Amino acid sequence: MRIHLVALVLLLPFSLSARHAGLAVSLDLCSLDSLAYDTAIVRMEAALDVTPEFSLSMPLTLTAERYLGGVQLWETGVFLQYHPLGWDLFLSLSLMQVSFLANHPYENGMQLLFLNEMAVGWQCSFPPSIVVIPSVIIKDPNHILTEEYGTLQSLFTRFPMVRFALLVGWTFPVPSSKSAGR
Repeated sequence: MRIHLVALVLLLPFSLSARHAGLAVSLDLCSLDSLAYDTAIVRMEAALDVTPEFSLSMPLTLTAERYLGGVQLWETGVFLQYHPLGWDLFLSLSLMQVSFLANHPYENGMQLLFLNEMAVGWQCSFPPSIVVIPSVIIKDPNHILTEEYGTLQSLFTRFPMVRFALLVGWTFPVPSSKSAGR
C-alpha cells in the first residue's frame, strides 16, 4: 500500500511539467447492456495525462442488482496507464483499487474490499475534443484475490471477470506550470 502511495506521489510532479497535459472525462457505453440483465454495471472515468507515455485514471464503477434493496458494489481506484512510445495503445494497471459492498445479504453494514484489475485498450481522439477508448478489462489478472472475487461472483447474477468497455467522453486541456509563469 505504501509503495503505491509513493509511486503516486512521485508521478504527480510530472503533471506540472507535461507539455500535452489534458483531462479526459468519459462514460462507458457498454453499460447500456445492463438494461437487458438483472445486474447493472455502470462505469465512468476521469484520466489525467502526466507525460506522453503515462497517465493516471480514476474510474468509478457501480455494480448493482436491479431490485429494491439489492447488493451494490462501488469501485474506485487510481490506475496507471502506460502508452508505449506515446502511442494510442495503452496498458492500464491498478495502483490502488478499493470497493465498498453495500446491502450484503449475510453481513451487516458496509464491507471494504481491496481489488485489482488491468486493461488493454486504444485511445482515439477526434476533433474538437472527443475521446473514444475501446478496452478489455481483466479483473484479478494474477489470481491473487480469488476469495474476494469468488464472493462477488456469488452475490451478483452477472459479474464478468473479463469485460469489454467503450468509454466515450471529452478532453480538456490543463494549463501547465511553464505557461502559467509567462
